[in-house]
Amino acid sequence: MSKPKVNRAMPRDRATPKNASDVAPREASVRPNRPYGWRVGPVEHGIQLTDLLTKRLLVAGAVLEGPGRSRQPVNATVRRDGYIEVAGIAYRSPSAAGGAAKEIMKGRPMTTAEKSTDGWLFWRTRDRSGRLVTLKELRRRAAGM
Repeated sequence: MSKPKVNRAMPRDRATPKNASDVAPREASVRPNRPYGWRVGPVEHGIQLTDLLTKRLLVAGAVLEGPGRSRQPVNATVRRDGYIEVAGIAYRSPSAAGGAAKEIMKGRPMTTAEKSTDGWLFWRTRDRSGRLVTLKELRRRAAGM
């Protein structure tokens, strides 16, 4: 067998700057100024909805709003036990509740891959100042980040 031909349009030598001053400065990053950027840090990862309730960052009965991109927005309610109730069904995690809400918004059964969502970013609620924030932001506040 013969080897596949190499794309001749690809340059063989890549131009590399000789020193750092030859490189144009990058624009300011869009990521928030946090130690882990958009990723979840180890302390933040261990925080559950019940912790947000305990620290009074979230109250039982709080209304969670789904994304506003849909013609049929879906809201959920936080229960005292830390579950999220969507359309009368309680879900243990924000992601499971977000998947159920997506299915309701689409109006049809969805595959597991289609329902897959980061519930901490999907759901938003009002904080004490009345600002609309994601559950992820509340979780970061609880972690002290």
